[in-house]
Amino acid sequence: MDSLAKLTYFSIGNNEITQETSILSYLPRFKNLQVLIVQGNSFIINDTESDMKFKIIAHLPQLKYFDYMMIDEVTLKRVQEKHASELKQAEEKLQGKAEMTQESIMKEKEEANIAKLDKFAEQLKDPDFKKLEYVPKQNELWTKFEDELKEELSSYEDNMKKLAQQRKETMEVCENLLREEEKEVEAKVIQCINEFKHTKKHMIRDFTKGLVQISAADNLKKQLKGLESEIMRIEMDHFELASNQITQKFSTTIETIISQMSNFTNTFKDKINTANKKYHTGLRQFCNEKFEDFYNTIIEEATQKNWPNKDDIASTYGEKETLLTSADNSSGAQNQKIEETVNFILKFLYSAIPFKLY
Repeated sequence: MDSLAKLTYFSIGNNEITQETSILSYLPRFKNLQVLIVQGNSFIINDTESDMKFKIIAHLPQLKYFDYMMIDEVTLKRVQEKHASELKQAEEKLQGKAEMTQESIMKEKEEANIAKLDKFAEQLKDPDFKKLEYVPKQNELWTKFEDELKEELSSYEDNMKKLAQQRKETMEVCENLLREEEKEVEAKVIQCINEFKHTKKHMIRDFTKGLVQISAADNLKKQLKGLESEIMRIEMDHFELASNQITQKFSTTIETIISQMSNFTNTFKDKINTANKKYHTGLRQFCNEKFEDFYNTIIEEATQKNWPNKDDIASTYGEKETLLTSADNSSGAQNQKIEETVNFILKFLYSAIPFKLY
């Protein structure tokens, strides 16, 4: 329901809701909600003067109708005064949740390796781009590019988040299996150590009491040495072998997910480069064809109004070639920024993997 920002009518009557907590904590975010029906649930008393009903009305001041009862201003004011302290606490809690939501959004982006794309359009505005803002067609062309970027970015981020969640869940299963295997190896080591201690204890006792010959003692020493080696073998070999088998089993799935993430990233780069090229081609074409129509006007206005950047404007717009060079420089800078960002994302796709992929 989180996406239903314009929700106006919500009926959950005759269900099995046993307490009002979920309603009071969740529904206040829907600022357009005007009609709410909850009658027939065990937490609500079918009485128009029920305090529970007044409590819900107080927390949802935007309601016009509640359980088929129209809410007038007098009633709303009365219940809000009665539940003032609760309303304040609820508001503070809601604000806290909003802040946590922002944190969780950023964390989700970081886990999907796409946090670097935050406000990406703004990141692409290099110094030469800002010099071109006085070109009449520039704003129109850039707005089109931003719209394309926003659409592609939305699709790309959704795909990356889904794959990152799959990667995370796969790794969690793998790590759980590794922990179980580690416990199993630990149990075997403990058993071996206990055998070692038991044998050593009896060997020393028998040797001290003269119950065994030197040759037999040597055999016992060899036996102890064998147990020591067995402990080391279990610790070093068994767990490594088991962990390799487990990680090999899951590495194929992880590799497939990362490969998909790489493909989505490269596809995103290609589409953004195409949109960026379209923007700069249109800009360069306009500057080339319409330069005579606008350059005098811009320079004259900058001089008459004594703009702080009038010298930069004069140098940029003074000649057609200089203006076209700025457009080319901006194109190169933006292409480089796109390339660097994509390479950064691709480089760290493996960074969340806690084990070696074979």
